[in-house]
Amino acid sequence: MISNQAVSPTRAAGASILDTLNEDQTRAATTFDRPVLVLAGSGTGKTHILTAKFVAAMDRGIAPDRIMAVTFTRKAAQELRERISPYAAAKGFNPEKLWIGTFHSLSSRILRLNPNLSPVGSQFTTLEPTDVDYIISAILRQMRHECIQSPHALAKKVRQIAGLLDRLKNTGLTMDEVVASREHDRETLDILKSYETHLRGRGLADYGDLIVGVLTLLRNEVVSRAWHKKFDAILVDEYQDINTAQGRWIDAITGDNTSLTCLGDDDQVVYQWRGADPRLILGFKKRYPSADVITLRTNYRSPAPIVNAALRLISHNSDRYEKTVYAANDGGFDSTINLHPHGPRQRDEVLADILRAESIAYAWSSMMVLTRTNAEAQDIALSLGNRGIPVNLIRPSAVDSGPMRLLSAWLRLVSNANDTPALAQCCVLTESDPTLTNLWTMGVLKSRPILEILMDEVDRNRIQRPELIQLVQRYRTIMPMLDNRDAVYGLHTIFAQAGFEQLLDTLPEGERIHFLTVFNGLAADASAVKTLSELADLIQTQMPGKTIKTDAVMVSTMHGVKGLEAPIVCTTGWSKKQFPRSLDDDDIEEQRRLAFVTVTRSSERVHILFSEQSGPSQFVSEMQGAAA
Repeated sequence: MISNQAVSPTRAAGASILDTLNEDQTRAATTFDRPVLVLAGSGTGKTHILTAKFVAAMDRGIAPDRIMAVTFTRKAAQELRERISPYAAAKGFNPEKLWIGTFHSLSSRILRLNPNLSPVGSQFTTLEPTDVDYIISAILRQMRHECIQSPHALAKKVRQIAGLLDRLKNTGLTMDEVVASREHDRETLDILKSYETHLRGRGLADYGDLIVGVLTLLRNEVVSRAWHKKFDAILVDEYQDINTAQGRWIDAITGDNTSLTCLGDDDQVVYQWRGADPRLILGFKKRYPSADVITLRTNYRSPAPIVNAALRLISHNSDRYEKTVYAANDGGFDSTINLHPHGPRQRDEVLADILRAESIAYAWSSMMVLTRTNAEAQDIALSLGNRGIPVNLIRPSAVDSGPMRLLSAWLRLVSNANDTPALAQCCVLTESDPTLTNLWTMGVLKSRPILEILMDEVDRNRIQRPELIQLVQRYRTIMPMLDNRDAVYGLHTIFAQAGFEQLLDTLPEGERIHFLTVFNGLAADASAVKTLSELADLIQTQMPGKTIKTDAVMVSTMHGVKGLEAPIVCTTGWSKKQFPRSLDDDDIEEQRRLAFVTVTRSSERVHILFSEQSGPSQFVSEMQGAAA
């Protein structure tokens, strides 16, 4: 373990950033001789601490490429990389070689560096969640499962199997372990094994495979020792959001002499529905008995009325660390949290009036509207737009747009001719398309890539469909141009040869600008990767880094906005029996945490909207300090 030696005052870069820290932050950034859990609540400077600790490690003589920083979103990774890069460059280190990324991107990098032992191979391409559904559906059709007689039954079965796969891989189980557990019926096991066989035989990996693949790889003692020696310090962001497999991943890659620092907030566990395990952050001392738990006690974002109301709210949860947080800003005004009842079908009108009133003193971009569901966010964005209020609707991922999904598919297809879902996306086919079903069957019977069979069928004039013929022509044009060329050239070649210029001409201006914004960011990142499949990985984990309008109200779900902030926060749906939707103990604690996250996005004022007929949520009275 690294000793706690003082940082040399001659190291100006490190000293300057450490000089900006308060007492709690300094302790968190300079403790290296034991595991550290930093309880970093909203507005306490978590990203600043990550940066400071990375720099402090370098100032202790640790090479930048011997420090790993793990984040949950690519946006967070990109922000941290931008902060660290000047310090690394000042030490003569190439920032592109920094080990900063998401669990999935770092796992992909580790697996590609161990090609002979990687359980998913070396030249794999990574599937999107929709591709997983596609493959499961195709397997069910191939098995002639009874559910294929009804589209509704098929969709339900696909969701069931996809959800099961996700849960199993979130626990870190391999397929052999799943079979050995004997917890599933024969039919389910047959489907799961067919899915795994399909992926392994075609060089494909889903997100869960990346995590489980590293766990499997590190069971090899020689490999494990090598990776334990690789890193002197490991930093983990958003520790409260990790699942069981990711917890095991951290354990597996952390050596006995590696300094481990995890930052998170047990009051912000809002992703249990997708596998987050709060027991990991709550049981950190049990997991690492010698650990220090350091609470950052100063909130620099929200004024005292919001901080105090949020603390009153979250104190109703029982499964949490007791903590005291103070606001650096005392506020100075009375109506920091405002309540707005509304009648039936009046929500959007009331919301628009609030935003217009605030726009007298604030730019539109200083305001945020947070909702419970994606559907509600979309409805509100449309309604506000119709009322003349500019909005930016925050979507879960860049690949939600059709053109970006198509670009991702082309990058994957030229990297792996076996990637059937990518092929289908490139020519806009569904898994039930008869031509694709026949090609799939022929590929299975002949053990050949479906793309090779498609090209043969086109050459023999057995397929006359224009979109399939065009796909083959474009593929044959692109592939020779990629020989011995880098990822930057490959990206621009696909853009030019796969019809993207013509496609963009058909898009509305906003969608076109959004695509080009993400594309240009991707092109800038392309120089840091070696292959187009790695570039496709970037798309699949990339958040939309820049919004379409520069001055517009941000509209998002409560889940989608974690880590962001705005002076003015409006939040809808805080009606009794709607939020919380259930009084089940576990569920209400997670919903209370979601309410806590929502109000602490604000740096000045919160507006809470609820149905006048139903009355306000119990969370409102809890914030006010009244009995629920």
